[in-house]
Amino acid sequence: MKRPLVFLEDEIARKLILERDNIVKEARKKVEIEASLQIKSLKEDLESKDKKLQETQQNELNLRKEKSSLEEREKNVDLEVARRIDSERVNIYTEASRKAGDNWRIITRDKKFRVKGFN
Repeated sequence: MKRPLVFLEDEIARKLILERDNIVKEARKKVEIEASLQIKSLKEDLESKDKKLQETQQNELNLRKEKSSLEEREKNVDLEVARRIDSERVNIYTEASRKAGDNWRIITRDKKFRVKGFN
């Protein structure tokens, strides 16, 4: 009668080992699936962040180029304004000199007429 009991114990032990192995396999499979999903999610997050970083860097580069371009245009405008001011200054000086010369000639002519009129 001990023999069937030993056989039963061996059978129970074998079934427990098989059941434990099955539970371990299922748990391992579940952990692998969860880990795979987490890795996939993390990779997607990383790709998204990398894309945003690249976009941000490109935007920064574009803004820096635009800033440089605006600064260059500002310098050109300042230079053009300075040139126009200088040109107008020359025009004003030329016009003022011409008018002063005209006035001087008129005054001189008037003096000559007055002097001739008194003589």
